[in-house]
Amino acid sequence: MNKVFQLKVTLLDSKPPIWRVIEVFDSDSFYKLHMVIQHAMRWDDYHLHNFALSSSRKNGKVTLIGVKSDDELDNDPDELDGFVEKLSKYADVFEKGKIVYTYDFGDNWELKIELQATFPPEKGVDYPRCIQGEQASPPEDCGGIDGYYYFLEAYKDKKHEDYATARDMFGKGFDPNHFDVNELFGE
Repeated sequence: MNKVFQLKVTLLDSKPPIWRVIEVFDSDSFYKLHMVIQHAMRWDDYHLHNFALSSSRKNGKVTLIGVKSDDELDNDPDELDGFVEKLSKYADVFEKGKIVYTYDFGDNWELKIELQATFPPEKGVDYPRCIQGEQASPPEDCGGIDGYYYFLEAYKDKKHEDYATARDMFGKGFDPNHFDVNELFGE
């Protein structure tokens, strides 16, 4: 029988922290986890991504544990220390430490994924799902976390040289402090 993994996904270097709590089956693939994160962050999945063990980033070596697909690899697959994510399950990876999910290698969004709890599935609950979060998601293609904060400042200042760009990027009435899990399902 499947277990449910409750995962906290936090956008690195975000202040205040931008995070989501998601629940997924332990038998799901990394690709499924990628899609759940995309939905929870309200991103559109049109950039490359990967998953790596966070402990491997500290020493400068990145141990990839998943990639978008084997035909999109630029590296020799023998050098990847990983596997193709559509075929891979992540249940045993959390025993090795936290996972870092990187999305859009230009903007370089890095999200730390931590296992919070495991439990049996509840009857009548549809998994996967996002159950909590804080702060609005940054829009894609805004220049990563530094670009996000730059354009937030521009958005607040009508005299800023990039005010119009920021208004186009965020839309009217954007509130960086707003997150409502119920809005994820109204799309």
